[in-house]
This record gives sequence, structure tokens and C-alpha cells, in this order.
Amino acid sequence: MKMFQRIGVSAVIVSTFLGIGDNVNIVTADSIEQQSKLGIEQETDKQIIVKFSADLKLPYEDGIEKQIQSETNDKVLEDFLGEYPDVTFTRLFTSVSPEEIQDLEVKAPNNVSTSLLNYYILQTKNDGREETLVDKLKASSLIEDVYMKKQEKIITPEVKQLSVSLNPNNNPRFNKQGYLEAAPYGINAPFAWGVQGGNGNDVTFVDMEYGWLLNHEDLVHQNIELMSGRNIDQHVGHGTSVLGIVSSEDNEVGNIGVAPHRYQA
Repeated sequence: MKMFQRIGVSAVIVSTFLGIGDNVNIVTADSIEQQSKLGIEQETDKQIIVKFSADLKLPYEDGIEKQIQSETNDKVLEDFLGEYPDVTFTRLFTSVSPEEIQDLEVKAPNNVSTSLLNYYILQTKNDGREETLVDKLKASSLIEDVYMKKQEKIITPEVKQLSVSLNPNNNPRFNKQGYLEAAPYGINAPFAWGVQGGNGNDVTFVDMEYGWLLNHEDLVHQNIELMSGRNIDQHVGHGTSVLGIVSSEDNEVGNIGVAPHRYQA
């Protein structure tokens, strides 16, 4: 949340909130799932990332070795796949379909020539030969870049069913709140509502600016307090929007907030 400092009169809104829910959406962001399906030992420390040339028109799918061998005349890649028949290329980006990635790239404000569809992971057994594989791939004219990426060990958060649930679909504008959706479109608020510690318990939200419509239908019951200063009616559009994104009530009108349930302090 941006903090706005202004010359003149300002006010501070405080809202202690609790976001609760039982809808869980899990999005796969890398190719661990492909490793399991292909029977490959999972490498938890390193990944070999390969960026193919844009001139190489490959389908964005897992296991493109046959296409590389049949549709290219690159002796480096041909010899590489012959020397290491156990390796396979899998997609780096798996959370959305290739068609959705293309659509996002077209809509990007500064459309660049590099496409996410050129990035793959070279899946290989954990046998200490990663640097050798990287060096060999660098010799191919069809590969723009290849590098080793050290993977972070991510601890999966505990997800549990909470006693009080949200009903986001009861809010008429919920399906238009793209920022609540899973990545790459939003922050995946429904998932956070079901994560232990992700409900905003004991967290205080402060909006430092001025201009709120506190009797708005989605804010009037949310126990929002004016801490200092005074409210300026001429600027209610921005302040009300900020509070609405975070704190809109889970009711049957308007939006639902990122953290719509909170303590009534």
C-alpha cells in the first residue's frame, strides 16, 4: 500500500482486520510436477535453465528432444542428445497455458521480442555433471542463454479449513476483481484465506492520506476509525478505493476485500 505524504491537512485511517476463508487454489510455478511424471529424480539444489533462440519454433511442451533432432540441423544439440539420452527439456513456466502466455505478451505495454515460451528446464539426474552440461549447451547457435539456477527450498505453508468461511461469489463484483485471482493475474487471495497465519490476525492496517466515504455500503460495518486529522470530502474517490481493496465487507453488494473479516475493535 502506498503511503502518501501531503502538505496541508492529512488524516489516518486504522483498520485491524482478519481475512478468513476455505477456498484453496494452488498454482504450479515450476516443473517439479513434470519431474515426477517423467520419473526423474528431483534436483532440489540446482536447475539448468535454457533459453532457445526465437528463430527455433518449438512447441511449448515437455519432452521436445525429438522435435529438436528432426527439425534442426544443429550438430551441437544432436551430439548432446546422443551423448546424454537420459536428459529431457520441460517447460519453465507451467502455471498458465502457452496460449495465455502469448496473450499476456501481446497485451504487455512495452511488448519485447523475448518470449517466455523460449525458456525450458533441462531435467537431469543429480549426479554432479551440471556444469559440464551447461558448457556443452553454450556451444549451440540455437541457444541464446543457458545458466544454472540455485533453487530456494520452499516450505509449503500449512493449509487448514477455518471455522468461519467467506462467500466471495455472493459479492456481485467478485468475478471482476482480477487482482484477487491466482498468479499471474493477481495475489491469489482465496488461497491466502485458507493458510495458517495468512488471515491477518493481529495485523493493523493504516491508510495514511485523506478522503474516505466511510458510509459506503462495503465499508460502513467494517469498524474503520479516523485516528487523527479530518476527512476531506473532495478526495473520497481515492481513499475509498484503497480501503475497499483491502477491507470491503463480505456481503451481497459490491466487492469483497483482501481481508474482509476483522476484529471489531
